[in-house]
Amino acid sequence: MFKVLLVDDEPLIIEGMKALIPWEDYGLEVAGEAYDGTHALKQLQETSFDIVLTDIKMPKMTGLELITHCKELNSRTKFIVLSGYQEFDYIKKGLELGIENYLLKPVNEDELINTIGNVIEKIEKDTREDRNRASYVLRDNMLWRLLNQDIDEKEWRQRAELYQLSLDKPVMTVAKIRVDENACLDPEALSKARTEIENLIDSVCIISPDNDFIVILSGQDEKQQSEKVMNLKTYLQESKQFGYFYLSIGRSVASSSELQRSYNVASELSTYQLIFEPNTIITEKLTKRFIGKNSVKQQDFIQLAKYVLNQDVDRAKSWLDEAFLQFDQQDCLYPPSVIRQYMIDLVITVQKSAMKEIFYPTTKLVELIMKSHSLADLRRIVEQYIQDLIETCSKQTVQRSSIIQSILDYIHEHYSEELSLKTLSQRFHINSIYLGQLFQKELGIVFSEYINHFRIEKAKELLKNTHQKAGKIGKCVGYSDTTYFYKQFKKSVGVTPTEWRSMQRN
Repeated sequence: MFKVLLVDDEPLIIEGMKALIPWEDYGLEVAGEAYDGTHALKQLQETSFDIVLTDIKMPKMTGLELITHCKELNSRTKFIVLSGYQEFDYIKKGLELGIENYLLKPVNEDELINTIGNVIEKIEKDTREDRNRASYVLRDNMLWRLLNQDIDEKEWRQRAELYQLSLDKPVMTVAKIRVDENACLDPEALSKARTEIENLIDSVCIISPDNDFIVILSGQDEKQQSEKVMNLKTYLQESKQFGYFYLSIGRSVASSSELQRSYNVASELSTYQLIFEPNTIITEKLTKRFIGKNSVKQQDFIQLAKYVLNQDVDRAKSWLDEAFLQFDQQDCLYPPSVIRQYMIDLVITVQKSAMKEIFYPTTKLVELIMKSHSLADLRRIVEQYIQDLIETCSKQTVQRSSIIQSILDYIHEHYSEELSLKTLSQRFHINSIYLGQLFQKELGIVFSEYINHFRIEKAKELLKNTHQKAGKIGKCVGYSDTTYFYKQFKKSVGVTPTEWRSMQRN
């Protein structure tokens, strides 16, 4: 039963309300009574009520103030307002607060019963939607595990039966839909779109953690699958809420146990949005012309670093113009993985060359490069990086004090030794607290982060150019604790030292 709270500063009104309506006949229970707003709020804080009938004018707290406070506690509670006055300001404020109705005293029985009936319908609808959402969450989680091979066959079959899913058709394909990130679809809009997609092409659609639509198409033959893909494209084009979109089509498979292969292909194809125009259907056939295109014209990254250090904006921009030109030519096509790796190599080389002069946290930058959705977006990211470096270099050329420069020179020579603000303050005869503040002010980063980043870069050099064990390399660059070195390396680079070394050699 749904719980009702009656609120009025006149006890006789509450008794009359209790007698006026056969509450139980409507599936309702009068579970609370209050004689002022403060008393009512206390009950609402302790108990969850579905419906509140409240007077407007009461001592200590008005009915509208009560509603305002209650909305912060439970936005699902429905309010019906009672008043002895037809006051427009109260009605207007009540409507702004989302009340169900504004009834005048003495209350008309039929009007109250009709209002309560409408409120019950709303509550039941909300309850059904909550259950549907909960069911979708469980179903989506199960399908996500299937696509990532994180569920065994027996459990999958049991769960599929529970959610009445039948995916085993002669032909099955996973499609991945990525929409304009600026579309800013809220959870309700995403859920509505998912339902529309499922109904339109008789498919199963889930929403990934990245808010992509993952559609499992199933049919009797390839022709039927192609028709569903085209219907899906038409829907995406005609729906204005998505902005642009990319529709990546995985490989056809014959059983649900093979869906992961189809999903992996769709995910790989979705990276090609970097080089294709929006509103494109991306297939394996479309990307075949990129196979074997791994030889990128190598440019002098060191020269770009020199332009940065010399604060030569025009030459740095011209260098980038030439670099991006090779990726924008129709007769010289490169897959996204090659383009992104090129840009990551650029960032790492420039940063390494400029390390003694400026510091820039590259971990977040690499993440942005990997998530870039077009060449224009990628160029914006790299240009911003170069611009930030030049501006930082300009500031540091002017602002860096002789004491900080001396300390940096010492760090670059003695990074393998124990270094701390305390040891440096003693060596350079400066207060350690003041040194920490000055270091952060002039370099824009705290001392511990700077030394950690510098040591990680030195560790990378040794990992790439020597055969020493990773633990020994950690000690060579200043980490006395091997475990701490592994932890800091993975935090900074994203992989372990051994994994990074393997990636460089492959």
